[in-house]
Amino acid sequence: GFGIARDFESGFARRLLLAAPNRSGIVLGYALAALARWTVTATVLTVVALKKEILAYCFDPLLAEASGVRAGFIHYLLMVLIALVIIVGLPITGSVLVTALLVLPGVTATLLTRRLAAATAVAVAAALVAAVAGVAANAAWRFVPIGPAIVVVLFGSLLEAAYLFRW
Repeated sequence: GFGIARDFESGFARRLLLAAPNRSGIVLGYALAALARWTVTATVLTVVALKKEILAYCFDPLLAEASGVRAGFIHYLLMVLIALVIIVGLPITGSVLVTALLVLPGVTATLLTRRLAAATAVAVAAALVAAVAGVAANAAWRFVPIGPAIVVVLFGSLLEAAYLFRW
């Protein structure tokens, strides 16, 4: 489950170790990786546990409230989760990549499907494919940075989905 997080943790810590001659940044690297792991776990567990309530709130907050869903709680819970993802993601990846990873996979998925489970699967798959393609582009051509390559692949998948399924 956390194999990717462990690989990230060791790679991130190794980069900090090489970048910091006095090696004081290594503790920060481990703390940031642990915080990222807990944020991902908390976000996934919350969405799984409150799937029906979140779905009802996202489609129609007033109807959800009339149906007994605590819409105010769901609203602020989603805002806190998004804020945590942004706060943890900014030092790791940067503002452009955090924004792209929050927006582009979801938009691409909603162009392809209208069902929540399918849209979630498509969004995760699009983000993973873009991440792998970005790393592969960097491995093939060292002058291509990983982050911008991921954004370009995500934007390309969005344009492809828009072209194939909407026009």
